[in-house]
Amino acid sequence: MGLINDKDQYERLDMLIRLRATGPPDDLAKTFNTSKSTISRMIKEMQSIGCPIYFCRYCNSYRYEHKGKLIIGFIATCNDEERFENKNR
Repeated sequence: MGLINDKDQYERLDMLIRLRATGPPDDLAKTFNTSKSTISRMIKEMQSIGCPIYFCRYCNSYRYEHKGKLIIGFIATCNDEERFENKNR
């Protein structure tokens, strides 16, 4: 998978978790057309960067412990913005 495809997959997984609509790992693997081990790796990677994910047996879905959203992208800092603006003048 490339960076853009990975980003899309993680954002899709984040959305399903926020909607409490992942289903069990086997079903989630089918949804993503991948293996259960790949889903497990994705969940572990999200947890490693601070996403508070757990599997709720009552809901039969992955959930976040509290409200939040995964953000993947680039945010310029003030110094970078100033350098960019000065460079393009």
